Amino acid sequence: MFKNYWQNIWKTLTRISIKGRSTKQEVVRFFVFRLLLVVLSFLLLQLPSVFIRQKAGAAMPLEQSLPILLYLLCFGGLFFIISLWSTIAEIALNVRRFHDFNKSGWLVLLYWILVLITGIVIAVFILVFIGIAYDMQKETIKSFSPIVSNIIAYGTYIILTCICMFIKGTDGPNKYGDAVIENND
Repeated sequence: MFKNYWQNIWKTLTRISIKGRSTKQEVVRFFVFRLLLVVLSFLLLQLPSVFIRQKAGAAMPLEQSLPILLYLLCFGGLFFIISLWSTIAEIALNVRRFHDFNKSGWLVLLYWILVLITGIVIAVFILVFIGIAYDMQKETIKSFSPIVSNIIAYGTYIILTCICMFIKGTDGPNKYGDAVIENND
């Protein structure tokens, strides 16, 4: 069972093509994979960083901080590459899934452009208008803005994923190809 799961994930990661159609099951599997990546990244990068900062306090000698920095750079670089690769694969997967609805894949690009614009507008609103209106301290605004933009980004990501997971595709062939039959081995 797990072997088939990882084979299917690998198939999705290496199929960076917007041609054809994809199934709901493929989207669900990939969503779980991305969720595992987030949890793993938190456990290997964020959690150690918090403990190191708490233990070290304000200053840490260079000879003690260098191995920690190398650890964070190595895992951070690795997770950046994996995240970038899986994001590109996921965009292609979403395009193929929209093709399964008999809709243009350009709608996925339009969706992400709207998400980006919304995130920028809200971040600017928080930084400028709320900061001026309430005369907040700069540190409060700096720490609040990424939280809101992350909530917006993950919220919209979940909306798109739910659309791809729950909407039924077109039965039979459509203008993007034949229907994909999911193999549930």
